[in-house]
Amino acid sequence: MTTTLSQYNVPQQLTSVRFSATGNLAGVYVNGPLNNGIGATLTAASPAALAVDGGAPVPGDRVLLSAQTNANENGIYVVNSSGSGASVWQLQRSADQQSLEQFGAGQFFSTNAGSTLAASIYVLVEPLPNQLGIDALTYTKS
Repeated sequence: MTTTLSQYNVPQQLTSVRFSATGNLAGVYVNGPLNNGIGATLTAASPAALAVDGGAPVPGDRVLLSAQTNANENGIYVVNSSGSGASVWQLQRSADQQSLEQFGAGQFFSTNAGSTLAASIYVLVEPLPNQLGIDALTYTKS
């Protein structure tokens, strides 16, 4: 008797994000101190409150940027500061998105809040980047 085993590659679900940006979020991108994506930040160029898809993310919230003009800036970020008055907002690439080994085509996650994108599911699609923060990251809404 012959036994046939099947192997299934099930994509990993990532932790949900609170908001997903509907367009480019303008700011100054720094690809981390060693230009390798670790500790990458996006910071407002001038004082402003952070607004994403009709909401106001607060420090600690996860935010998806999937429509950046420079697609190398796309990814999941954590809000370090949300800005107000004379302060600027700053996002930092999330800890689960700081090395190439953490990325896999088909990884998916949901968006929990927002005016237009709440309850959306996003999927990371190929080609995956060769260099984090330098090559494009592409997420598609399913």
